[in-house]
Amino acid sequence: MTSGKLTLILSITIVVVIGLIIIFINPFTYNKLALLDAKDIKDTIRFEIITSLLQLLVVVIIGGIVTQLFKAAEFSKQQAQIFLNLRMDFLKRLGDIYSAVKSARRVLRADGLTTKFGGELNLNTLQKQNSYLEHMKSLNKLQLSLEDLKR
Repeated sequence: MTSGKLTLILSITIVVVIGLIIIFINPFTYNKLALLDAKDIKDTIRFEIITSLLQLLVVVIIGGIVTQLFKAAEFSKQQAQIFLNLRMDFLKRLGDIYSAVKSARRVLRADGLTTKFGGELNLNTLQKQNSYLEHMKSLNKLQLSLEDLKR
């Protein structure tokens, strides 16, 4: 049950209980009650109904407050779980992109296409040129993936 529905049900219940209390305390009974002493008033059925309705009203209000607190705690827990799942997904995607970049760089280095050790890039064969172009395209796609992930 959603919080809005719960609030609506509690509000209706409170209004009904207050309405019943007003019905049972009607102005015409004040004159009759004035003639009775305190002990006699407590022995009337009207007094018992009013006290029961007041007790019901207190239970409904306290129950509504407790229920709202539990709903708020549950919502907070769900929000925390959603944020945790988003973070885990982000880190997993980031790790996958990092691994793919490292793999492409290792293949380029294995083909002798590196300037890491101070030499110049040697693209003297068609195979090296194709490998270089292919892996640079994949690195470009991975860089775009990282930029998408950043956004």
